[in-house]
Amino acid sequence: MKKTTIEAWNEIFNIYEWYKSVEFIGNPNLNSLFKIFILIFLFVLIITLFKKEQKDSNTEIPASNNVVNLPVSQNINNCISREDLNFQIDKTDKEIIKVVEDNKKLIAETLAKANQEIDLSWMESCERILKISNNLQKNLNYYAQRNCEISKFQYYTHLHFRSMIAADIVYNEYKKIKQSCFDINKILYGNNLKLNNYRKQIKKQKYELKKIKEFYYRRVTDLNDKTATLRDKIGKECGKKGYEWWLERTRHKRENSSKNIRK
Repeated sequence: MKKTTIEAWNEIFNIYEWYKSVEFIGNPNLNSLFKIFILIFLFVLIITLFKKEQKDSNTEIPASNNVVNLPVSQNINNCISREDLNFQIDKTDKEIIKVVEDNKKLIAETLAKANQEIDLSWMESCERILKISNNLQKNLNYYAQRNCEISKFQYYTHLHFRSMIAADIVYNEYKKIKQSCFDINKILYGNNLKLNNYRKQIKKQKYELKKIKEFYYRRVTDLNDKTATLRDKIGKECGKKGYEWWLERTRHKRENSSKNIRK
């Protein structure tokens, strides 16, 4: 069973009390060495516990969003909730997933033949990211077309939070795909003679990567737009609590707007 932080501190205190009382009768040198050892041990223990407390505090989420204990770490699996409606994945998402699967091995093999290599790690998580972000997108669309219920305030704010995290994740993946396109361009327009036999094939695969990149960008844009719509609906339709939540979420935007007006 894991110890709580309070229990761990109590144990450190008990060790310290015991340390003060320990004496090896008739051997002052042994007493000094033993006590130095215990002091070093307590110091290391306190540093370790302090680091653990810092780590724990960084992974907590605001209480207003606690429909599910969602760490702030950017993992697409943390964007799922049992409260969400489950929709069928879009046809366009299926097509992009198929393009990735069809080209994953082909691109790597073609580049390997030409003694070239680029980072294609984003392909491994593509299916999972697109399926989860697509379902979030459809939940956002669903609630954008209906009046908010005050009783669902916590769920709405949590959906908003998870959708923002998902948009960040998709955007980070978009940047990786963009880098892959850039790397393929460098290879294509370099002076590698070994590439001549594969240039046509790599150009075709570059076109496929560009299509995937544009799709990811559209997903980010749509998630951001729909998340903003939900945010504003919560502010208008979830009573005083919803309005106060909206004020906090839009504070920086309103402050920047007022600064621009004064200029």
